[in-house]
Amino acid sequence: MQEPRNNILRPMFVSLSFIFAVIYGVISFNTGSFLWFYSNTSEAQVTHILIINQGERILYRPGDPEFERLAPVISQSISDLNNNQVVGLGLSDVTLNEYQTRFTVMEVHFDRPLDFGTSFRSGSPTRLLFPITGRHAATGLFFRGSTESWMYGALRMQDPAPLYTSLEGLGFKAAVYSPDSSTEAPVNGG
Repeated sequence: MQEPRNNILRPMFVSLSFIFAVIYGVISFNTGSFLWFYSNTSEAQVTHILIINQGERILYRPGDPEFERLAPVISQSISDLNNNQVVGLGLSDVTLNEYQTRFTVMEVHFDRPLDFGTSFRSGSPTRLLFPITGRHAATGLFFRGSTESWMYGALRMQDPAPLYTSLEGLGFKAAVYSPDSSTEAPVNGG
């Protein structure tokens, strides 16, 4: 008569499958997407780009050469993120006021809400804010917003260099704010 064998592989496989299913289910529930692991931004169309440069508002629409230059670079820059969670920064009223009057920012509006395909909930923003000079500038960070307000937390571009290079070609050099001297310091020392 043959003795029964102890097969450890089957219970181990079932246990690991159960653990994987629970983890996948929790992340899917948290992000609101079963395809969160693709980690790419949905294809929404840029409707217009607003650059606010020390209080001066410059609007670029489809057909403008500046718009045609920036829109693809923006889409490329936000499609690859360097985040495993939202960066814990918010936009205070003071910072927003300085962005409107003292520094340079780029506000990008989309035709529908963006889905960043992250493993964390990133909201459904219809506009993005890129600091070019001032607080949080030249770090690859950008902020998400809806038509009413800006959301808490920032996302970080994997490679912001193409965007900053395109902006510099239009005359907007990304610079880090230096509160000691009340001026901006150029990103690359020049």
